[in-house]
Amino acid sequence: MPTATLLTSGNSTVNGTTFTTASVDPADNALVLAFIYHIDTVSPVDPGVSIAGNSGVWWGTATVVLDMSEASKEHRLTVWKAQAATFTAGTIVFTFTNTQTAGLWAIV
Repeated sequence: MPTATLLTSGNSTVNGTTFTTASVDPADNALVLAFIYHIDTVSPVDPGVSIAGNSGVWWGTATVVLDMSEASKEHRLTVWKAQAATFTAGTIVFTFTNTQTAGLWAIV
């Protein structure tokens, strides 16, 4: 049975459109998952997140809008996946089209 390894996790409570993880070094040919929890200040507009890093090709796989009863903010959990024959060590950068009031992430 495959096992999951936490590569990094972190957060930022500073408003912004870009969040950067600590450096990670995924194993070659591994499936890497990025779980991103973010709070959008422009509800109910999709914040248009993109992700880049580690020489992998990243695909958004699912987004869940969480009902946190905040009329002016939208809480979302988004999952991304990447695979590459050869990953490079480095940071992963999440970029949003709208300002986010917080970002939390786990890279597995």
